[in-house]
Amino acid sequence: MVALDGERLKRIYVLDWELAKTGLPGADVGQFCAEIYLLCQFEAVAKDSASRILSTFLEAYSRVGKPNITTCRDAMVHWGVHLAVWTPRVPWGDKATTRKVVEEGVQLLVEASSANEDWLGASYIGPLLPQH
Repeated sequence: MVALDGERLKRIYVLDWELAKTGLPGADVGQFCAEIYLLCQFEAVAKDSASRILSTFLEAYSRVGKPNITTCRDAMVHWGVHLAVWTPRVPWGDKATTRKVVEEGVQLLVEASSANEDWLGASYIGPLLPQH
């Protein structure tokens, strides 16, 4: 949804109609980021746009949501779970790329579940942390 000021775009609102309810911040952020990341991995024509959406989202969420380290860790865990569990269920692309993304998801899940702030800062979710 958008809010206009005359003809000028004032604000953009993203609504998740599939799960339209208040959710856990880490799960919501991880879910959204994982979906955009999948576009980067499987849709060559969307890679630049999806990458920009992802970085812009993380920067904006960091400013507005002011996430703490727990939210960032939860987001990274959920990102990994999403890649590992949902990627093979949707016909995104060829088997080799799907396997690579699933393996990356498993690695993210394992590492993020006990990650410290340094690991999180160097991860995809790093822009959410205030000092990064």
